[in-house]
Amino acid sequence: MKKYLFLFTISPVQAFIAQARKAQDLFAGSLILSDLMKFAISEIQKNENNDIIFPKLPDKIADKEKYENSSATHRILAFIEKDNMKVFGDELERKIQNCFLETMAKPVWELYPNSKEQLKNYFSFYWAAKKYDENENHLTQYKALEKLLGGVKNSRVFNAFEEDAGRKCALNGELNVKFYRKSKGDKADDILKKNKIFYSDFLLVQKDDFKKISRKQLAEGEGLSAISFLKRVYENGKIANFPSTAKVALLDMFEKANENEKTQKAFCDFMNIFKWKDNQDLLLKYIQNCKTKLGYEMNGKEDFDDEYFYEENILLENFENNSNLYEKVKSAQKELSKSLKEAQIPLTKYYAIIQFDGDNMGKWLSGEFVEGDEIYHKDLSGYLSEFSKEASKYLIEPRGKAIYAGGDDFLGFVNIHHLFEVLVKLRGKFNEIVNKPIQDNYKEKFKQGEKHLTFSAGISIAHYKDPLSIAMNWASGMQDKAKENSDKNSFGIAVLKGSGEMEKAVLSFGNNEAKNATVLQEILKKLGIQKLEEKEFSTTFITNLNREFSLLMDKEGKIELDRELVYTELKRLIERAANFKENKKQKSKEFADLIIQLYEGKDFENFLSLLNVCDFLIRKTH
Repeated sequence: MKKYLFLFTISPVQAFIAQARKAQDLFAGSLILSDLMKFAISEIQKNENNDIIFPKLPDKIADKEKYENSSATHRILAFIEKDNMKVFGDELERKIQNCFLETMAKPVWELYPNSKEQLKNYFSFYWAAKKYDENENHLTQYKALEKLLGGVKNSRVFNAFEEDAGRKCALNGELNVKFYRKSKGDKADDILKKNKIFYSDFLLVQKDDFKKISRKQLAEGEGLSAISFLKRVYENGKIANFPSTAKVALLDMFEKANENEKTQKAFCDFMNIFKWKDNQDLLLKYIQNCKTKLGYEMNGKEDFDDEYFYEENILLENFENNSNLYEKVKSAQKELSKSLKEAQIPLTKYYAIIQFDGDNMGKWLSGEFVEGDEIYHKDLSGYLSEFSKEASKYLIEPRGKAIYAGGDDFLGFVNIHHLFEVLVKLRGKFNEIVNKPIQDNYKEKFKQGEKHLTFSAGISIAHYKDPLSIAMNWASGMQDKAKENSDKNSFGIAVLKGSGEMEKAVLSFGNNEAKNATVLQEILKKLGIQKLEEKEFSTTFITNLNREFSLLMDKEGKIELDRELVYTELKRLIERAANFKENKKQKSKEFADLIIQLYEGKDFENFLSLLNVCDFLIRKTH
């Protein structure tokens, strides 16, 4: 038997996950990819002589159970003992393709057999292998293998998939519609096929037919390709329990509602109107943080949507013109809103997406920073796997929900009341679990002096009704902006305002303990983001700062100002915005000292944008 170093990956990844209209689509895409890679790992493990380096796999039974419910990375690095690697690689690829088509995607093509062609060649699998030389440096061989895999991707012949002209999928915009549910305004079937879908090779689902395909799987007037429809039906129980963007925005409300007897009763009265239609577990899961304390018991079968907590969605048409149900819901929602307002608990409409990955990970893996061997690779893999496990465990309700956590890659939804708390915690965990062990165990082997393993993040804050794809694109774009900082180790944030305006800023983390993100967290606390009674300062100083300095900006809205000048005026405005009289001058100075730490270089525009983000968060959480 010969020993090979083997590298395996799948494509597309980010593009496939990002093709989504709602939160469950995102999670489903992540889950499908993760399960495919777990199957690949299980196939490699069938030979006990094979040794997987990346990702790090659990040894203990309890950890194995956690692994089954976690995300898997989209790359596999392993030692393989085989005489013929081409046979092994081709066979592995065939088995994974078969698993996807005949098991995972079976619910799709069983409903409509003609959809199978779209599924056959959607995913591409790439692999490369290099005969391993025990006498040659391990990381040098890995670097050569990476180049080899790059060559495979660039030279691989693609099988062209051609379709007739037709309406494109609402999620990916590339493939033809294979599943369509009629809407109220649609005409006769034959006219619809000719004038709206433009061809007849698809499954037409009638408006009120929910026997095989529920409304949540396919909405009225929605057309999906086979690969997109798979996101709606795959592992349905697990995906259905994933929170919507509206629920993420409201998570803080659920937590605080438990602390007030009147809001508890109003919440129960509102929820008891609804009785779940398709999946009882979903409603129970929906109020999992409130169920015990609120004493809610499900007792029937009416449809429910997270968005019904907001008055603007209580429309007669949403209740199939059932005026009795509509009036009940409208009245109960009004009482719930009233009780929440009296308790100073907001019905927040904005949520955040956070996305990050490790800085210079290719260089860390290839040995550009560290003189390492296969043990180093396994150690780094173990640290990253432990971090992803801890990150997923941390980002749960009421803080938010992780979508994907695999190695150094992370994607999650965050309730905006907890945004900087979450960012600080995740950055701290990355330092503690990944960077510190590298420093402790490999410091003597660093090639270029002291070097820290960091990550850069992108954050977008969006309204729950904003197109999810736009919010995702902004999170990704701000991550790219953050990585443009000279030392990386930064985060970029974009606010998508309802007016159509944007607020964007980029800031370094400052150190491995996320000093600057902690500063933002402290600023928001003093502005009362969690509790109004903790509000020490009004945000009027931000408004006044904008007004005063806007007059000095050029036509492009740019200005460079000396830090001391900004600090002097900031201190004056903050003192005027104080909500207390005792020791006002000293406390105002301390607050100004805190805020000015965000002023990097002479970039006043970026500094002001950070303060505007704080102002926005305060306004939208009260």
